[in-house]
Amino acid sequence: MSILHMSHGYASKIGALLLMGYFLTTSWGCANDSHHSIEDTSQNKPSVWQPVATSMRVHPATQYRTLDNSPVLEVRVEMTDSLGDPIKVSAIYRFELSGDGINDEDTQYYAWDERVLTKTDHLKRYDAVTRCYVFPLALDDFDAANQPTRLWAQAQLIDGRKLEAMAQVVPRDLTR
Repeated sequence: MSILHMSHGYASKIGALLLMGYFLTTSWGCANDSHHSIEDTSQNKPSVWQPVATSMRVHPATQYRTLDNSPVLEVRVEMTDSLGDPIKVSAIYRFELSGDGINDEDTQYYAWDERVLTKTDHLKRYDAVTRCYVFPLALDDFDAANQPTRLWAQAQLIDGRKLEAMAQVVPRDLTR
């Protein structure tokens, strides 16, 4: 065996030991370094942004329609975070349908309460394409759909906050 071959094998072993020693020291140093701790209590730490619902709107696709030959108001509600992005939110929703306030003195026609609290509720109500919650709200007859109405929506979030939105709902003749 040549001296060159022996020194090359010896050098690789030394190199491997040095590399292993480096990794052990740096990983031990990170585990015990208080500067890298997640629980940094210094006054100058940056705030961590977490997405939470900050606003809601009644989506323009909200409309009167028929479902199984019965009239419904299909309400679509979009919840957004502080960046304006759609977000899923557990909440108890309240909807009130009233006259437009011009022709009929703001008479309330209907009120509904809908819960979206469980995973099953979200799977049932959330439309991933429009990124809205969809609520097909039953109507007693076709009369409300034939006149201008206003929809008020409120979401009571699980942290106690309330978000509100209002929209005009376009009349639609469902009897045809």
